[in-house]
Amino acid sequence: VLAPLVNKCSLEEEETLQMKWANLIANIVSNDNNILLELNCIEILNKISVIEAKLLDFLYDEFFEQRAMRIEKIKNRNLDLGDAHIPVSKILFNLDKIRTTFNLSKENFEDYISNLISFGVIDYDVPSVSVDAQKSDEDPNDLDIDIDISIKKPNEIHLTNLGVKFVEICNT
Repeated sequence: VLAPLVNKCSLEEEETLQMKWANLIANIVSNDNNILLELNCIEILNKISVIEAKLLDFLYDEFFEQRAMRIEKIKNRNLDLGDAHIPVSKILFNLDKIRTTFNLSKENFEDYISNLISFGVIDYDVPSVSVDAQKSDEDPNDLDIDIDISIKKPNEIHLTNLGVKFVEICNT
């Protein structure tokens, strides 16, 4: 694991990503992580841009802030948390708000989001699907049914478990 890591790390010129490489190396050397996770992190960090790294850091920080607020609401309602776990897929982020926060063009932003999705660190929320079926009332012998299916691409994303682990390994 260390040979490709050191090789890829030595080629990095951006300071933000250099720090992530340094953190990744430190974590691989000092922790007993899953080898597959380590290899995935190396590949992702090798392919990620500075803006994509900053987007992920932002989402990670927002994730824990929103999760803490949800847990606090549960506590305030005097509900037993027990072993309550809020899955990463339940904390959603509005794409328009993120794009505005980072002041990115729609085209560039969509490219960054597509890349992060292809790396497996974020994913879209479930798309909404609507179905409309109608039968003609005019001819009782007409058995045709008109069906319109509309699938709306979601405007929200969420971190994945890999995304959370990647940010943690590369930031601490």
